[in-house]
Amino acid sequence: MIRAVVFDLDGTLIDSDRDIARAVNVALRALGREPLPLVRIRAMIGHGARHLLASALATDDEALISRAREAFIAHYAADPVAETVVYDGIRALLEALAAAGIATAVATNKPALVTQRIVAALHLGLATASADEVPERKPDPAVLRLALARAGVAAAPHEVAYVGDMGVDVETARRYGARAIGVAWGFSPQTARDAGPDAWVEHPREILDAIARW
Repeated sequence: MIRAVVFDLDGTLIDSDRDIARAVNVALRALGREPLPLVRIRAMIGHGARHLLASALATDDEALISRAREAFIAHYAADPVAETVVYDGIRALLEALAAAGIATAVATNKPALVTQRIVAALHLGLATASADEVPERKPDPAVLRLALARAGVAAAPHEVAYVGDMGVDVETARRYGARAIGVAWGFSPQTARDAGPDAWVEHPREILDAIARW
């Protein structure tokens, strides 16, 4: 029986690429770089702010990445949901899970400050855990473990499902011992499907069917 469902945030619960891209381009301009198109930035999302900005800058220079991160976080945290929306079907799914007595939470590679502001602004009502609150980012399962603790869940790994749109999310679930659910929407769903999740869903309501089978 599944007692908790934990979600990735970007590309899973919310469509946020435009706000992320805007903040990335603010950071690039602050360093005298040319902005990048949305399609390029979208392909860089999912592995944390440092990876995102290192990819956008095409550098491993930590000082430069740190300067970019400061500008990125400052701009993004100031207005993180200007164009961000919750995917269709997500709110109904969360309501159904709550009605079934199944705990829910968010575990993301997104910085905590921005994560908390987004979840509050969109009234998602979910406990959150972010990569900058644990020693290692996903696919290390520490962030998933923290999300469960903050949701007040004391469940065995096999009683947990982790939902995401990327291969890193499937690997995170696998390392923790949880069920992995890959979603067909989001930023990089083919990588999730290729990683071999325990369930593949085309719409949020199908998550209910998947956990019912387990």
